[in-house]
Amino acid sequence: MKSDLSIKDILQKDITRKINGVVKAESNQEETIITELSEYVVTEEIRKHLTKFFDKYVDSLNSSTEDIGVWISGFFGSGKSHLLKMIGRILENKKYGEKKVTEFFESKLKDAILQGNIEKASEVPTDVILFNIDNVSDQDTYQNKDSIAVAFLKKFNEYLGFSRDDIKVAEFERMLWEEGKFEEFKKFFEEESGKTWKDGSRNLDFHADEFLDVIEKMQIMTRESAERWLDKESIKSVSAESFRDLIEGYLKIKGAKQRIVFLVDEIGQYIGENSQLMLNLQTLVETLGVKFQGRVWIGVTSQQDLGTILTANDSRRNDFSKIQDRFKTILPLSSGNIDEVIKKRLLEKREIEREDIENLYEKKRIDIENLISFDKKGMTLSLYKDKFDFAETYPFVGYQFNLLQKVFEKVREMGHSGQHMSRGERSLLSSFQEAGIRVKDMSLGTIVPFNYFYESIEQFLEDNARRPIIHAKNERGIDEFGLEVLKLLFLLKGINGIEPNLNTLASFMINSIECDRINLEAKIKKALEKLEQQVLIQKDGDNYYFLTNE
Repeated sequence: MKSDLSIKDILQKDITRKINGVVKAESNQEETIITELSEYVVTEEIRKHLTKFFDKYVDSLNSSTEDIGVWISGFFGSGKSHLLKMIGRILENKKYGEKKVTEFFESKLKDAILQGNIEKASEVPTDVILFNIDNVSDQDTYQNKDSIAVAFLKKFNEYLGFSRDDIKVAEFERMLWEEGKFEEFKKFFEEESGKTWKDGSRNLDFHADEFLDVIEKMQIMTRESAERWLDKESIKSVSAESFRDLIEGYLKIKGAKQRIVFLVDEIGQYIGENSQLMLNLQTLVETLGVKFQGRVWIGVTSQQDLGTILTANDSRRNDFSKIQDRFKTILPLSSGNIDEVIKKRLLEKREIEREDIENLYEKKRIDIENLISFDKKGMTLSLYKDKFDFAETYPFVGYQFNLLQKVFEKVREMGHSGQHMSRGERSLLSSFQEAGIRVKDMSLGTIVPFNYFYESIEQFLEDNARRPIIHAKNERGIDEFGLEVLKLLFLLKGINGIEPNLNTLASFMINSIECDRINLEAKIKKALEKLEQQVLIQKDGDNYYFLTNE
């Protein structure tokens, strides 16, 4: 194999290209959507889940069903938001560029039955309303017993072009829309006030006179009635039943074939330990299921599967069986799914080099196993199964996928800013990309050490977690290598099943197949002594631990 090859030379795609590592439920730019559709990886697990969902969904086109709930679960970064969004895109089946969504999937699926079901499902006119529930609800509604229905109604109103945040105004707009007068009203209001209705409706008190003039002119109601309406308090309460009635009115106007699919991201996190909210969700799904018999569906995502959310508290076992009855279609994503996605989207090798990489492993397998060797007790940290696995994973190491997920989970639990990681601003894919970019110009044989992943999560850490590292650099005179050791100890802090001793740390910091391990261990030992002397870490037996300011 040519020794002058660098990491970037063996990869099929440019590792620095813009990858939408995180899927935000509501991003709608065409360019982003085309990239998402083109690069979406249908793993074997995703194919099974799509088959299960579209089997059930297509059945509901021909025969009535109350089972309209879909629960997609998976740990942080497993691709559940992405799956939710793709189901929505398929059901809408809009055209992006030159292709309809279903055409993007033909080459990915290689499954005639599934493709047939997807075609059938996407031929029916469907309103897909996709949202992250945290972005719609507010503190008021969180305390409100009907807050789930309020969030759904707000998003439904916004989708139809009505006011999202003022339910009273949206009701008025809906009445005009049903009478076919909404567009005309907006035009008259703008002529009268010089403001668009969207701007004017936000502060109707200021535009009351113009509003009343237009109402009178269009003979919508008498001026007195309109004044009374203006004085009425905004509507706060919405029940599952009142929401159901609004949808019924909408579907009557749209015709017998029209369907609605609500897709809600991060519902598990929103509900948390609140069993009242869980009951809320159950009531809403039940009410819509019984009434519309499959014309309205609800899909949600959650970090936990349904069982974990409810069995954490024994008294809620009963809730669990009820809500489980409402979400009959359960699609759990495993950690293997994201590994496969990262390998396909980031690490696919050029055909011409692939065989050479496999040969490199055959030649250097013993060296690699001697360089990266972990204690047998504790967590299982895998290297490579065989030469094919090596070719798929390189320049990363097998254990890094699973371990980084654990680090992300830990950071998420550490505090407020860590929460942003799960709100879709950071993903394992982008972390692997950032670490890969650091080694892209290095020669073949380079391995990504685990400490390189620190940079991609640093911006999501609370100040008190970051401060010791900033402090070490600016005030304690710790050199670059010492800082890398400190970052590694931060990543490993609080991860069960890992003994942060010298042997383990050296294995995590191996950066090349040709690495001199004895020399590396000596460097780490020297760095650890300095860090301990500066009270940045603590030694306990053979293990070293990162110290936070506390």
